[in-house]
Amino acid sequence: LAAMLAEVAVRMPSVSTPDVASRVGAPVAGAGSVLALEAVHVTGRRCAATNKPIASVCHGVEIPAYARCVQGRRMATVAKCQFDLEVCGGIYVDAACVVDGNLVSGRTYRDNGHYLGPWIKMLEAARAAGTDSVSAQ
Repeated sequence: LAAMLAEVAVRMPSVSTPDVASRVGAPVAGAGSVLALEAVHVTGRRCAATNKPIASVCHGVEIPAYARCVQGRRMATVAKCQFDLEVCGGIYVDAACVVDGNLVSGRTYRDNGHYLGPWIKMLEAARAAGTDSVSAQ
């Protein structure tokens, strides 16, 4: 998923234009190399600001942390990223699924069966409510 999001972000004509990832409202990632893409952070901030469902697993915590979206929020992540989360004001939880508002997280891919279901339900609810897109800001 990180690679797909990175590809979408790279192909974006402008970070001010809503893209596929922002319509879904789900920057899911797990690769540190994605951090280099400012478009990913812009999309993450837009999703957080507009309360879109955001899922994070493993190293993916670095994206909402860098986007300043974790302050006071509870999240799961791979243990070696606990510091990254906490230094940005997040609260580390060692659990297979942590839901904090619009933010759903798991520790590693082994937790996929735990956190993906709640995240998909959030996406479905956003679509049903007609709030599954993010306007350019």
